[in-house]
This record gives sequence, structure tokens and C-alpha cells, in this order.
Amino acid sequence: MRMHWISFMRDEKGPELVEWVMVTLVLLLASGLLLIQIYDEVLAMMERILMQLLG
Repeated sequence: MRMHWISFMRDEKGPELVEWVMVTLVLLLASGLLLIQIYDEVLAMMERILMQLLG
């Protein structure tokens, strides 16, 4: 297993893939934190819209 990992990292696509994984994880974490912060506001807005539609 270790030899496969070393071979992967020496390949030109290995480090690039690791870089994209790191960027994706950072973006997902930031998005998740943002959604947690605005969750209550979004729910309140959706409830207001629903109440207006139901009249």
C-alpha cells in the first residue's frame, strides 16, 4: 500500500489531485459554516413566503 501511495505522489497527476481535494474540502467547510449561520434566517424567510402564498 505504501508503494502505491509513493508511486501516486511521484506521478504528475497525484499532487494535482491532492490539491483539488484540499480545495474542495476547504470550500465545503466554508459553505457548511455559512449555511449553519444563515439557516434560521432562511427558514424564517421561507415561512414568510409560504404564509403570503397561503394568504
